[in-house]
Amino acid sequence: MGEQQRDAEERTWWHLPFGARADRRLVILSVIIAALYGAGLLGLALTPILTREQPILLLLLNPTTTILLLVGGRVELPLLVALVTARRFLVHLVFFLLGWWYAEAAIGWMVGRSTDTEAVVGQAERIFRRIGWLAVLIWPGPFPSVLSGASRMPWPLFVAIDLVGTVASITLTRYAASLAANPLDIVRRFIDANAEVLTIICVAAVVLWLGVRWLQGRRERERALRDATTE
Repeated sequence: MGEQQRDAEERTWWHLPFGARADRRLVILSVIIAALYGAGLLGLALTPILTREQPILLLLLNPTTTILLLVGGRVELPLLVALVTARRFLVHLVFFLLGWWYAEAAIGWMVGRSTDTEAVVGQAERIFRRIGWLAVLIWPGPFPSVLSGASRMPWPLFVAIDLVGTVASITLTRYAASLAANPLDIVRRFIDANAEVLTIICVAAVVLWLGVRWLQGRRERERALRDATTE
């Protein structure tokens, strides 16, 4: 019972189903993922003020499609593509290595952490099994990257396809922003005029969300420990 309880504590501490004891590679990847995740949350919390004052920094912190639409027009296209591609590719590379080293365990962790339904994630996995590299080209992101690593896709092929897909998605998003320039300008002017107040609201919302997630994680850990002690 003591060994089961200790395993449960360590698994819930790392939130990764890779065995009771994390190796050095897992520690390094976990730290990088946590840092990138934290940078994204910081960018989200400071979106209004950074939209007005530091759009490039905002893109480096949180290079999501929404942010690209919001501030992409304020950055020259070559610089925009270079910065966002590098930032996104770093995420993709980390998850590719996660899949390469931990295979099915990494896929299981991604499925467990996904906000999508299990059916949607399962369908995405089946699509990848069928079309492989084309999925990375069309949908460059963490989940296809994990699947690429787990399937042992040659890393030069992954790098090439992921970079092409990432650059294409960024360019298309910038083009979409140019088509919607007028409504986006209205949104940006509103944010610029009320950046301080909106930033306070965003920071409060992120802190509240983190608190809710912490409470949920605590309940999950307590449940796992109870289950371990009763076995």
